[in-house]
Amino acid sequence: MAIDDNTLPTFESVDMTDPEEKFLPIFTAPPDFGGVLMPIPLALCKKLSQRMDDLGLDYVREPRIKFRRNPEARTPFDVVGKWVPVDEPEPEPDSIREQIARIKPKVMKAAVRAALDDDEDLRAEVLAKYLKEELGE
Repeated sequence: MAIDDNTLPTFESVDMTDPEEKFLPIFTAPPDFGGVLMPIPLALCKKLSQRMDDLGLDYVREPRIKFRRNPEARTPFDVVGKWVPVDEPEPEPDSIREQIARIKPKVMKAAVRAALDDDEDLRAEVLAKYLKEELGE
């Protein structure tokens, strides 16, 4: 399966047997590029990967670092991650409550208002739950 434009090239997402893909992680979030995830277009990176393979380059040992995306990322390319030691454990995912707590109040209010405006049953359910929690009824 070939990597596409919507997938961030990491050691886990590329086909290490495909000469066009095996070196793509090298071009992901390079140092000193101001946090840019892919400073070179993917099509060019694939050609460079193929050339590196044609020249006989290969990995001689397992990588010592891995790329960890920011957990708040919504798409593969919207929020920069960082390179961490390969043996560093993955952080525990945030609970839904923690994720909701980070949403800006104006955004949350607008989303709730839109949902309630569109669904009369939902509006009644939310109001009933609110009254039960706040008034102890």
